[in-house]
Amino acid sequence: MRSDETAIFIDRLSKGEREAFEAVFRKYYGKVFNFISSIIKSPYAEDISQDLFVRLWEKRESLASVRSLDSYIYIMSRNAALDYVRKHRPADLPGEIAEMESDFSQEDMYFAAEKELAIRLAVAAMPDKRRRIFEMSRYEGKSNSEIAAALNISKKTVENQIFLALAQLKKLVGAIVAFGIFTSV
Repeated sequence: MRSDETAIFIDRLSKGEREAFEAVFRKYYGKVFNFISSIIKSPYAEDISQDLFVRLWEKRESLASVRSLDSYIYIMSRNAALDYVRKHRPADLPGEIAEMESDFSQEDMYFAAEKELAIRLAVAAMPDKRRRIFEMSRYEGKSNSEIAAALNISKKTVENQIFLALAQLKKLVGAIVAFGIFTSV
């Protein structure tokens, strides 16, 4: 159940109060932008973030039934990033994403699927070389030496690319935590 204060705020927003919308924009824009840019790594992250708030304003009347604004905006952000990745890298998305999107019946499963989806999207959005090295290391279980030999690159290059991939994923997890989705529902 949502708190009375949250209910009043969402009600004001759904009735089109610009001050309420401006407060939402100020509170969430940075979180939305950081989350989207951590997934898609594109100069379009800012445009996508701004478009999300335009859509939020356009759909403001439907917000009356929203229980958690944090969750609602997080899901909008996730969907915006997913749409971008689908349009620009459809061959890179793993098949499990469709399964994860349709199975949100239990809260714990939902959060696990959300986090897994965000990680998979971030991996899919990595530069080709880094993504391939990361997938060979983490998903195929190959050693750094095996990856270096298979791709005809140095072991040091493999290590550097894995380090960069993990740093990118760590930043994503930080963005998810900063967004507050796992603590505020």
